[in-house]
Amino acid sequence: MVLLDCAPAVRHARLVGPRGQPELSNSRMDCWAAYLRGQADALNLPVIDTTSLELDAVVDALVVYVRQIQAERAAAEQQA
Repeated sequence: MVLLDCAPAVRHARLVGPRGQPELSNSRMDCWAAYLRGQADALNLPVIDTTSLELDAVVDALVVYVRQIQAERAAAEQQA
């Protein structure tokens, strides 16, 4: 699992603008995002802060995590 996170103001702008879902930009969404971030931190899961990243950079970061997981699985299979 990887959490894609961003600053509340950026989330608001994305929901209201390009996503066309202004009804999701509310305090419940803010609480949900904070909860997810807390869970990711508590479980030591990777977090990609997309606040200032372009889409290509987010995809590149995800590719890094996928390749890392693939390498770990391959190593575990070789040890088994």
